Amino acid sequence: MSASAIQKIFSQYAQYIDEARFELLSNLFAEDGVLMLEPYGVKAVGPKAIRAKYTEMADPKIKGVHAIFNHIIDVDGQGEGTSAHAAADATYIDITQGQPRLMVLARYNSRFARIGGDWKIKEWNITVKASAFGST
Repeated sequence: MSASAIQKIFSQYAQYIDEARFELLSNLFAEDGVLMLEPYGVKAVGPKAIRAKYTEMADPKIKGVHAIFNHIIDVDGQGEGTSAHAAADATYIDITQGQPRLMVLARYNSRFARIGGDWKIKEWNITVKASAFGST
């Protein structure tokens, strides 16, 4: 059950970022949750700062879809613990011009904590492997 709840967070993240629903996206994070986008020097701590960072980085002219796959989820305590580590691969596909263009290949390395019965992101580290946006 815990692994599927964590995988759901990855799916929610992808849909919320694609729809610019940064309030909902930031609520996936713990109060001390950390967002790190290594190649771009981005770091934000806590839902409010994470929401502000995504709002600042958003470009309303660009439309796209995140696809997150190849999940590896390790939960402590034989699957029903209070902390977890997860890794997943991701792509970002730009659909601004009507034709899909693969723009980014990335890996998410994340830590989660069960807080008040709900899983929250403690650390969301995005490492870009390749990008059509520029150097990584």
